[in-house]
Amino acid sequence: MQKQSDPLDSIFEKAISGESLFTNRQALRTDFIPQNLPYRDEQITSIGQILSPILQDSKPSNLLLYGKTGSGKTVVAKYVLKKFDETTKKHSKSISVAYSNARLAGSEYRVLVDLAHSLSMEMPFTGLPISEVLQRIYNNISDNDLKVIFIIDEIDYLAKHAKTSNDDMLYSLTRSSEHLKSGFISIIGISNDLHFKNFLDPRVLSSMNEEEILFPPYTVNQLSDILNKRIESAFKTKSVPSGTINLCAALAGSEHGDARRAIELLRVAGELAERSDEKTVIEKYVKDASQKIDKDRIYQAIKTLPIHEKQYYLQ
Repeated sequence: MQKQSDPLDSIFEKAISGESLFTNRQALRTDFIPQNLPYRDEQITSIGQILSPILQDSKPSNLLLYGKTGSGKTVVAKYVLKKFDETTKKHSKSISVAYSNARLAGSEYRVLVDLAHSLSMEMPFTGLPISEVLQRIYNNISDNDLKVIFIIDEIDYLAKHAKTSNDDMLYSLTRSSEHLKSGFISIIGISNDLHFKNFLDPRVLSSMNEEEILFPPYTVNQLSDILNKRIESAFKTKSVPSGTINLCAALAGSEHGDARRAIELLRVAGELAERSDEKTVIEKYVKDASQKIDKDRIYQAIKTLPIHEKQYYLQ
């Protein structure tokens, strides 16, 4: 009796042989930082100018970056800070950058734990009062004379959550100079909600001392240019036709100029095309990718609901 071949063998052998539409999949991931960011020169320059006093050992203004999802806020902030880090190392300056996504963290406590871990501090994931976590962070900064930039992504989630809690994390951070004997904390808040400040405690607003930078949505033509740049890094030459690029840009542009959505469409379309042994990413796979992404998002949203609501949607 002939032994039945395992389909996994051909899949893995194909991967080993290097047969792929992609040359660098990482270039299509959300955490990828490109070498240049088209159509965001104004925002990049503004952030650089606002942060530059740190290079003279002075505390810069706090920053709030506003814009719809996929307008480039997070990647621009990380891009500027990557360049900033290169400059500080070149001139033997010591600046610490700590990052947390408030929505993914889920609570003020977890945000602080993320920030503490970014500063190489040991901090339990649960069990301490907010005030104790803050004090440990302040002590670490003071004892080591640290110049720190805290990036809090989706900070609007934190502000809305604070309305229903007794914690004063944001208020304390905006007044951190009162708790520090040396060093300083500068905050970069990133928000998808243009009305985010309406949720802030008036005390936080008065002590924030922030500058604001708006990120407008990308146009469809701009999205096409952005995709072309990513394709140069991510795909083999001539594997993505212009019609596919235009469709990704049009679908993402019809929402709110969402570059993240456009890049995700392109990535998933490429993966679907590759699994079908295609040599090019034709438009069909963009349409399939759009349906798959939407289906996955609905499923993830339902997973977060209480049990009785899950049962209603899954009937």
